[in-house]
Amino acid sequence: MREIYKATERAFLSIPEEFRDLITIRMAEYWLQSGFGHSFITNKGRWWGRKIMDCWLQGEPTPLSRFAEGLFDGLRFNFEGEDKLVSERAEILVVNEPNTGCLRGNWVRFMVNLAVARARDFKGNFEARWVQGEVSDHPIFAHTPIGVQRRRLSKMIHNSCNTILVDSTADQRKNIKAVMHMKQHLDADGVLVVCPEGNDHSALNRGKKEVGEMLLLLKKKAKASIRPVAAWDKGNSLNLNFGEEIVNDVSLTDGQRMADLVMFNVAKLLPEEKRGVYRHLEQ
Repeated sequence: MREIYKATERAFLSIPEEFRDLITIRMAEYWLQSGFGHSFITNKGRWWGRKIMDCWLQGEPTPLSRFAEGLFDGLRFNFEGEDKLVSERAEILVVNEPNTGCLRGNWVRFMVNLAVARARDFKGNFEARWVQGEVSDHPIFAHTPIGVQRRRLSKMIHNSCNTILVDSTADQRKNIKAVMHMKQHLDADGVLVVCPEGNDHSALNRGKKEVGEMLLLLKKKAKASIRPVAAWDKGNSLNLNFGEEIVNDVSLTDGQRMADLVMFNVAKLLPEEKRGVYRHLEQ
């Protein structure tokens, strides 16, 4: 049996990369088009789903704000506090990662970018850039067809969506380069979006220390406010709640305390049952 598996694996990896990419994209599209609880709502949404997949495959830019209304056709967008977003200067948005809703929570990326673009009238540097963790090189799956194609799909999406990758397994030099890309975007009065949890959850998990350290570093290197954003779905509604700017004590230097500070402010914007480890807000 092992020999059969190895032979199948070698045969798959011997297929030209371009054709493997096509197979991967179409499989991902099938998952999105027909999945229970994470599919599109209308035929218009399915059409836009096919369009964005084609863009990823062909390496074309996919500004998330331009795809939001088409992909999530049939759903209601409920944005609260959208008027608080700045229209011209740099800003860092800190948002939770819900794991439910259309496309299993990935809607939040499109919705946040739509709100930012609207606040800026789709002019200037209106497309927010997301700071995203690299796909992990799990020792078991790293060189399997699934692992290889997972990374290929991730690379296609990141290149097309212009995300900034941070890899916890990479050397310090690579991540310093990522921070410099963040600074350049902020210096150009752009908006960065950061998710301190590091993964999606039904209720808040504790923010990661390394994300707090990154936020402290960005505060030193770039003049940008930090704003909490809460995201959750309910029925056919996709909800975003934008909070007030977070006032950061200049003496704060601990990464975990910074992560907890921003997540505490996100929690205050969420329904109580979604606040997770930050439910006891009086603390």
